[in-house]
Amino acid sequence: MIVASSCSTSKHLETAVARGVEVVAVESVIPGIECDSVTSSSFAASRDAVAHLLERGHTRIAIITGPLIVSSDRQRFEGYLAAVRSAGLTADDGLHIASDFSTEGGQAAISRLLNLDSRPTAVVVANSTMTLAALTAIFSAGLRGGGAWC
Repeated sequence: MIVASSCSTSKHLETAVARGVEVVAVESVIPGIECDSVTSSSFAASRDAVAHLLERGHTRIAIITGPLIVSSDRQRFEGYLAAVRSAGLTADDGLHIASDFSTEGGQAAISRLLNLDSRPTAVVVANSTMTLAALTAIFSAGLRGGGAWC
């Protein structure tokens, strides 16, 4: 069984593993399940994305992740922090929102960022569903996507 899980628990897979089903995790480590996994470097990808935005002059960069209990999202957040700190900046806790990977979660997260007194000039979003929701909200607010909002 190939599993792309964003769950913080492995209860749903324990029965399958107990019955001898071999499991391969994609893009995350599943807590409590001993299995092979195939992952990309979420840390490096996030670090590089934030470094690119910093090179373009952004200094208030937000990040929307899934729950940090999910290994890939924790790595994305750590990559974000590494890039911000490497640039000599202090990470602003108000610029990180842990959401739930859903359209509604992406909309709520970007709404919180757009309502800050000092808005971010760029945002990194952890998954495609939340990215599309964030871009829709950004365009609806009369802002442009890409360039200033990546």
